[in-house]
Amino acid sequence: VVNRDPLVALELALTPIVHRFLQALAHKDRVTRDHVVRVAELAMRSGRRIGLDDVRLRALGLGALLHDIGKLDAPIEILVKPGALTDDEFETMKRHTVWGEALLRPWPLLAPAAPLVRWHHERADGTGYPDGIPVGDLPDAVALISVCDAWDAMVSDRPYRDGMPEDRALAILQDGAGSQWCERAV
Repeated sequence: VVNRDPLVALELALTPIVHRFLQALAHKDRVTRDHVVRVAELAMRSGRRIGLDDVRLRALGLGALLHDIGKLDAPIEILVKPGALTDDEFETMKRHTVWGEALLRPWPLLAPAAPLVRWHHERADGTGYPDGIPVGDLPDAVALISVCDAWDAMVSDRPYRDGMPEDRALAILQDGAGSQWCERAV
């Protein structure tokens, strides 16, 4: 099943709390819920392609599926704002990584994904958030989630803008390889 469809394999192993988290996210912001599902699928396919074992593949899938779960704690008016965020709004939204980690830590089956959620906006050059840790010093899954997250954000339509062509998104990822994103993950 994993070789044919990694997302189906992850779905078979999801606990009820994950389903509740995803339902809550869909209720708050369907765009974010759909985004995390696409990121999880892409991350698991990428993880399978590079030969991750089943344990690491499951952790990657959970981390990718839950990478934006901290947005449950974000103010709705910022989360669904149809345009650019102010500096203060962006600072608030950056906290979703820490909020997400805090939501997952108490659950023994989800705790391994908590650091992946916390660090998915760290950058290869160490200028990301929340901790400013170079991605090379973090688990490989963080780098994969970061690239898959960026890819989906660029190519997917949003209520306030159309997705960009895949060749343009790929060029952006390649240009940012080594600074924004891990070169191996790109």
